[in-house]
Amino acid sequence: MVAIKTPELFELEYLFECDAEFMDEGFPWQYTTVSFKITRGNLIAEFDFEEASKCGQLRVHT
Repeated sequence: MVAIKTPELFELEYLFECDAEFMDEGFPWQYTTVSFKITRGNLIAEFDFEEASKCGQLRVHT
């Protein structure tokens, strides 16, 4: 089994072209939910990620 490396925070910010928003400001990003939002025309992509539990959610809507 091959483990997948979690991207660094700056890599996710580069991918989504925005700064991360933290659910809980007082905790390191690995222990809270970080959110990214990008808009292109009338298409919106939102990604929430929690590194500690390896859970993420991607929402795409217009």
